[in-house]
Amino acid sequence: MSKTKSIKNIKEANEEMLRYFNALYSEHHDELQSAKSRLFEINVKLDELVKTKNIYSLNADYRRNLFSPLNTEGNENEKELEIRHEIENLTEERNILEDKIENENRNIKSIETRLSKLNLSKASLQNLQDELGIYITKSSEEKKPILEEDDNEYVESSDTLRQHGKNILMMSTFDKTYNSTVMDKRIRSEIASNSHKLEMIRDVIRTDPNRAKVTVDEVLSNSKNIMLVIDDQLKRNYYYFDDKKSIKSMVEDFVLDAQDKHPLIVFDTEFTNLNIQPPYIRMLMLYKLLDIFFDNIYKHSKASHVRISVSEIGGKIDVFINDNGIGIPENHDSKSPWYSGIKRAKEIIYLLDGNIMLTNEDGTTVRFRFDIN
Repeated sequence: MSKTKSIKNIKEANEEMLRYFNALYSEHHDELQSAKSRLFEINVKLDELVKTKNIYSLNADYRRNLFSPLNTEGNENEKELEIRHEIENLTEERNILEDKIENENRNIKSIETRLSKLNLSKASLQNLQDELGIYITKSSEEKKPILEEDDNEYVESSDTLRQHGKNILMMSTFDKTYNSTVMDKRIRSEIASNSHKLEMIRDVIRTDPNRAKVTVDEVLSNSKNIMLVIDDQLKRNYYYFDDKKSIKSMVEDFVLDAQDKHPLIVFDTEFTNLNIQPPYIRMLMLYKLLDIFFDNIYKHSKASHVRISVSEIGGKIDVFINDNGIGIPENHDSKSPWYSGIKRAKEIIYLLDGNIMLTNEDGTTVRFRFDIN
């Protein structure tokens, strides 16, 4: 069997396994989201029931006085008993869902490991194919090399383009899911909790003003926390980004903010020919890329010294970042999750039609470039 035929057969088998595990990933991911949604509903309902049960208990206690006969039955009233049974049933369902979520997370992690290996295998096969100079085409098409040289750059294959598209869609979905989860768990649920507390205040404000005051304080504290969460989400979505600055002013402010937040790191800067005003989206993407790479330095590099150089060269924004940290693992492409910061940065630069280079000499060096307009 020829080398071309062998590589073609291996690539087809690899693609078939990728399709299978991608479908399996989607299936388990949907199951996980469904279980999480139901678990959230149960937790909200349990919270409502516990508070309602407490109110009934409180009202029952309040109706008793010093001259009432002692209650020797020790039984709950009918409504409390009904609520208790419902709480028990929901608690049992919650335990089952928590076990299911744990199992689905394990399944998804296992599938992600396999997908990572298959994608690595796919890239290795492509490299081998390029090294051997083997070109695989459909019989009805003109024979063309998968990669064509053009001004020392390469025209990407349709498989590579599809992979970029898939990565970008997955990251977009991840961001939407993350934002929705924050709104659901940290905003909506807190607002629901405040509503229940306000209902309780209405019931006890005359009978137990001290308890009502404590509950009001809790509502105010929760409201402040909700505002902090909303503000954090706005910052994550770059709502406060000022695109009226020049690139130089924007980068200078970015570094000053980094120095304030991380005083133990020494920052060296160099800015050249930056009194320019690119379109909004390119200014925002530059800021987002700096945010990603600096966040990676703070979280993983253990660096004490960072150099950053930003310049305008031939109509392109050119950025150089070097830190003296531990460096990026050689297998970061295969080991890091698909939504990691570096992979996210690569897809942003891809969309900007730019290029990026990462090296591990003297720490980590990142250099990327894209058109101003």
